[in-house]
Amino acid sequence: MANNLANNSNNSSLFIDDILIRQDSEGRYCLNDLHKAAGGEKKHQPSDWLRNQQTKDLVEALRGVPLFSGTEQNQPLKVLQGGDGLQGTFVSEDLVYDYAMWISAEFKLKVIRAYRSLVETPAPVQPAPVLHPMTEADLVSNAVDNMIKIANAFGFKGNQALLMADKGVKKLTGQSAIALLEAPLISSSKSILLTPTDIGIQINKDDPIGPKTINKKLKELGFQDSISTSNGTVWVLTKKGEDFAEVLDVGKKHSDGTPIKQIKWRFDIVDELIGHFVVMEDAA
Repeated sequence: MANNLANNSNNSSLFIDDILIRQDSEGRYCLNDLHKAAGGEKKHQPSDWLRNQQTKDLVEALRGVPLFSGTEQNQPLKVLQGGDGLQGTFVSEDLVYDYAMWISAEFKLKVIRAYRSLVETPAPVQPAPVLHPMTEADLVSNAVDNMIKIANAFGFKGNQALLMADKGVKKLTGQSAIALLEAPLISSSKSILLTPTDIGIQINKDDPIGPKTINKKLKELGFQDSISTSNGTVWVLTKKGEDFAEVLDVGKKHSDGTPIKQIKWRFDIVDELIGHFVVMEDAA
């Protein structure tokens, strides 16, 4: 209902002397509550006011106003009865003032002031949520999480996935997460990864075994295999070797543009190899 009282009913409630004046779904106000707020005297009960000819004429005049034309629901006066829902006689703003004046000028003034207070008091504004700006670390961290998911989706695992993700992070944010941490890249088993040269040193620190010999033994024992390409011999992991190593992108490319990858081994591989080299030394 498009009268002033109804327009404000959705924002706050009308109280007169601490008594809530209820409203129906169309914004009309309850005469029964107004009667109670006026003191509840029998001589002021709404039924007597409704029988007043002047009241009937006013209701009829309001029904002719375009504002109240249309459905039965959109009327200046409505009586709600029955059930556990809202009950009583509900009227529009014009009839609220007329009923208040019928009781007394003092009560009409009280209604006017209550309504004025209602419309002049702004509805409470909910404070906007405090949004903390994301720090550079937050941006990098979120990018890392997303890039790792993408890397995993393409089949990259372990350190290889981390390196691929880090490259994506650097393109997005201009920062390398690995460089920011300034920490060595370690395997998923938390051990530092070894090159064939490192393996040779671990097996014999006094007389390190060369990387070519280590690679040959790794192939002989079925941990890796070699294939010939236009870029030369390339070592590839076997199924057996996947449990002992990770393939890493070193950040460089061959002349044909393909990325250069390197196999790095976990410390467990030393235990697999050392016995074979000891046998070789004893045999010599």
